[in-house]
Amino acid sequence: MNLARHCDLCENKMTSLEKGITCKLTNKKPNFNNTCSKITLDKKFQEKLEIANLELEIMRRNQKSAHLTFYGTIIIGFLLILLGYFFSDWNIHSLFLWYVKIGIIVAGFSFLETAYSKLNKYRRENKKRNWKKIKLMKS
Repeated sequence: MNLARHCDLCENKMTSLEKGITCKLTNKKPNFNNTCSKITLDKKFQEKLEIANLELEIMRRNQKSAHLTFYGTIIIGFLLILLGYFFSDWNIHSLFLWYVKIGIIVAGFSFLETAYSKLNKYRRENKKRNWKKIKLMKS
């Protein structure tokens, strides 16, 4: 058990450079196994819990937007790749048109990469916020 994290939520915590974290009630360093019997979880715990819940609610509200952005970007990427592929069916005798074709296909793959990175970022942030709330509740 991380005593410092447990004590961070308590109203009776004192910190100093010489002693570190001490309890205002006993004037001693924290000394308990799982939880302190004298812990006072009032304002600090409530504030941190409200912040964690607010962050999770914001993530839930942004979920639809994140998924719509992902699917929209995927569709645009595949359409660009198909456009570049079918662009080759035309009789291309110009080097410039080959550059255009390759550019369109590369842009399509860029859109696919962007879609994946945005969805991955959303998932990481959501996981981080859920983990933060779980750690707070275990303290």
